[in-house]
Amino acid sequence: MRMFGPAVMAIGIVLAAPAQGQAWIGQMAADMASRQAAAAREEACRKGEPATPKEQTHALATSEAAMAAYLQLGPKSKPADLRKVFALKQEGLSWKDESGPAGVPGFLARLDGSRPTLERTAFVVAGDASSARGIWKATWADQPGRTAWYAVDLVGSPSGNIWGGGSYRIWHFAVFTGAEPPPPPAAYCHYDPDQAW
Repeated sequence: MRMFGPAVMAIGIVLAAPAQGQAWIGQMAADMASRQAAAAREEACRKGEPATPKEQTHALATSEAAMAAYLQLGPKSKPADLRKVFALKQEGLSWKDESGPAGVPGFLARLDGSRPTLERTAFVVAGDASSARGIWKATWADQPGRTAWYAVDLVGSPSGNIWGGGSYRIWHFAVFTGAEPPPPPAAYCHYDPDQAW
């Protein structure tokens, strides 16, 4: 077996150095382009540019799925059922109705009875596409005079993946009763905790 001397090894190191330098330069250029794109997006968001149509479609579809899953909850719901509906790891997670706030999953006891039909009346996605706000009108077929309004803040990410990682989940949920809905949410760039229902 032939052994390579120190000179051959030194040539190999010298030849490898430009390749490593080019890789580093490429990585730096990609990082700089990514930062510039993020800065441009932030500026557009602050100037009132909404989330892209694709981001809005994703937010609406997964928010509607979360609301449909919410209607399936009841006193016997399991933790896996709650994970399909709520952003359980999100700080400030809340649920309240006319009786006052209740913890998640403590509120499940209040969901005994017939299920309403929901009609979305307002929906807006944040300019940064990381949250959304909506209002759904709830009506009951077996109680014709009963109306409630579900005002909901949801949190998600701009696009999902095949495992549902970007799906929007309920963050704040408030039930209002009466004939008039709460005021519709205005367009916004980043979620402000003071906006919570």
